[in-house]
Amino acid sequence: MKLGGSLLDLPDLAARLEDWLTNQPPMLNLCIAGGGEPVQEIKDRSGSVDSSNSHWECIRLMDRHSLSLSQISRAWSFLDSPDSLSSLPHSPPATVYFLGIESWLRETMTCLPESWDVTSDSIAVVLARFFGASELTLLKSALPPTQTTLTQLMELEFVDRYFKEAITSAVTEQLSNIGRVKFVNLRDENYAEHCLSSPSSH
Repeated sequence: MKLGGSLLDLPDLAARLEDWLTNQPPMLNLCIAGGGEPVQEIKDRSGSVDSSNSHWECIRLMDRHSLSLSQISRAWSFLDSPDSLSSLPHSPPATVYFLGIESWLRETMTCLPESWDVTSDSIAVVLARFFGASELTLLKSALPPTQTTLTQLMELEFVDRYFKEAITSAVTEQLSNIGRVKFVNLRDENYAEHCLSSPSSH
């Protein structure tokens, strides 16, 4: 799952996330964090011009957010790379594993463009496909309009411009298809959600 950067200023973020998780089926929850306002500041500083340095600066910022979030609850942990999952016990105790992704993107998933088209949305998609997840949850501050295609979601800037490519492209032979993408409004009192079933067909 991906926790949107727009949620980082929620004073009760940890309580909301734990409350939402209690109503989800038991599963291994892997999470990356978005960059939020600091990433927008980097983008403004670069004039929105694609830059490898800016791209990796944002990735490192996401990793710092994930590390900070992992320290909020004793039920959460931080892994410095998705590759570290292989060393976990069979039944990991943590409710959520926040993942550092810089080394994984540099060494394992080198196919993604180093551009502003790729944000935490698309990285979460590729991560979910890499692990063969049946569902990807994107925790955000709002829901998209219903009956919206992937192309329309990108045009509305609800997701990044690489999102459809991340879902539908083969990208590498290491990736499988995602059965469902679920958007959850974590600011909503009832955690309203919207699902895209078989998103690769959109």
